[in-house]
Amino acid sequence: MSQSSNETGEFSSPICSMIGEKLYLSETMADFHFLFETNDGEYERVPAHRNFLIAASDVFEAMFNGSWEEMNEVEIVDSPVAAFKEFLQFFYLGRVKITAANVAKVMYLANKYNLADGLNMCSQFLMNVLTDDNACWCYDLANLFQQQELKKYCETVFTINTKAVLKSTSFLECDREVLGHIIKIDSLNCSEVDIFGACMSWVEAVSKQAILTKELIGTHLGDVFHYLCFGSMVNAELAAIVPTYGNLFSIDEYKDIIQMMASPGFQPTIFKANRRKPFEGIQWDEEATLECDRLKTESRNVRSVGHRIKTTFSTNKPILLGGFRCCSLWYNDYGSDVGLSDIDSTEMKIVEVAPKTDAANGVVLYNEIRSDCYLDEQITLPMPRLIRPGFMYEIQLEQEQDDFCTRTSLKSEVKMEPDIIVQFHPNSMDEDVDNETGIIQKLYFNRIV
Repeated sequence: MSQSSNETGEFSSPICSMIGEKLYLSETMADFHFLFETNDGEYERVPAHRNFLIAASDVFEAMFNGSWEEMNEVEIVDSPVAAFKEFLQFFYLGRVKITAANVAKVMYLANKYNLADGLNMCSQFLMNVLTDDNACWCYDLANLFQQQELKKYCETVFTINTKAVLKSTSFLECDREVLGHIIKIDSLNCSEVDIFGACMSWVEAVSKQAILTKELIGTHLGDVFHYLCFGSMVNAELAAIVPTYGNLFSIDEYKDIIQMMASPGFQPTIFKANRRKPFEGIQWDEEATLECDRLKTESRNVRSVGHRIKTTFSTNKPILLGGFRCCSLWYNDYGSDVGLSDIDSTEMKIVEVAPKTDAANGVVLYNEIRSDCYLDEQITLPMPRLIRPGFMYEIQLEQEQDDFCTRTSLKSEVKMEPDIIVQFHPNSMDEDVDNETGIIQKLYFNRIV
């Protein structure tokens, strides 16, 4: 073969990563130090390398070419040393370790030194650890550092898991801006009485007063109080809260409330909204469906799957699940392709399993017995379900039919678009449960937009 001067080749190289790992927090070739005062009045010196910092941050570049040009060390007073070391990972390491204890300070530093990739990684970390208990805290950080994807995810959790969020510690500790945003969401998955009660609990927590007055409500809730939708209450609900909280309303507010309850078309003069929309779940966009197809091969190798079949999966991004489809199933006598006949019934269940728990303690997101469909056709859920990173999900199918088998080989990981990864996990070793990665061939998703 003749040699051409135009031939090129590209290869991945571990050298840059190896250099960064070697120099991270190392005195080797360090030409700058950050100083942190310790509890005993001494200073801890954290080594750094100017060129590493300049290459990634225009703020560091301006400082090293400006006020820090003649300096070899600078004291940092707006961050603890542990958080700053965590922040410095972004400049040196290919894989970084972010902790819940330091993530807020790390985001502050990434924002201060204009490190967008660092902020994005922190945002992804928060999405991975987000629960009903810390959603308000995560939302506060999303707002503060303008992380829109994280913000939208939090809003979705507020809408779907409203009751759990309102009972959480992070709700009682959130600021009025976060509380106000939740109150202003058009549709929430709880009653207006639940929302009102949560607001009163919040005022008690922030004011540290067990007996509430109109002055306390005005001081702490301010105008947020007037975004409560009393028109969504019925007479009995209002009557139930009056004995305890009746003193919180003025005469004019009572007039607004009574007219809102009596007439759905009434436009209140003090309160900002009349009625909240009934919660009907998150809407599904058929045109925006993302198809996760696990098909690897069809082979002559037969895999027995039993009649109680589980498929366990997780995702790296929050996403909405709208349905699924199984691979082709056969009776164990290797007869014709069966799917799900219209005379058989199948119990379908989707279970959300929180970290460090098992399926027995999981939350059932969907449970239905169907006899009018085929498993190897698309099964559409009546309402999309929120799939959260950091959680495991089991799709459980159980039939009274004899054991099934399949010849379909399925992938254990599917990448959809550049940034969505769905992983499928081995099941338990129960005798009649498939011990590979289930039989779900396709999952149908919508992005959270």
